[in-house]
Amino acid sequence: MKPPASNVNQTGSAATSQTEDCLRNSGEPAHATVDAASEIVGVPGLFPIVSMEELQRRHCVITWIDALGDEIAVILIKGKVIVRSSVCPHFGGEFRFNDRSATLECKWHGWKFDAETGECRNYRIGTKLRAYESQVIDGIIFAKCG
Repeated sequence: MKPPASNVNQTGSAATSQTEDCLRNSGEPAHATVDAASEIVGVPGLFPIVSMEELQRRHCVITWIDALGDEIAVILIKGKVIVRSSVCPHFGGEFRFNDRSATLECKWHGWKFDAETGECRNYRIGTKLRAYESQVIDGIIFAKCG
C-alpha cells in the first residue's frame, strides 16, 4: 500500500508491544516516505532510506520507495541490516516486526515470515519475501534499485 505523497512521517496508533508497527520504545511513527527524486548524485540506483542511528533505535523502519514500486521494511538483526518487501504475498497485507522472534507478521491473517531468510514460518508456500540489496554510506542506509 503506497502512503500519501509526503515527506512528513505519518501518524500511527500508539505501540502496545514490541511488535506493534515496528516501534521500539520511541513512541514515534515508524513509517516514513522517501521520494524517488532523492537518488544520490553520481551513484545511480541508490536511494536513501533511513539513518543507521534511527534504525539502531527502532530496529525496524517501514517506508515506501517510488523507484522500487514497493513498501519495504529495513530491519536490524544482530547488527546486520536487512531490507525486504513489507507487503504480504498472501493478500497484500501490512506487516509488523516482532523483535523477539525476528519475524515480519501480517496484520491481516497472521502469516509469519523469517526476517532474515524471507521464508514463511507457518505455511508452506512457494515464495519468499522479496529482498533488496542495501549499502551503508556515511551512516545512511541506501536501497539498491534496478
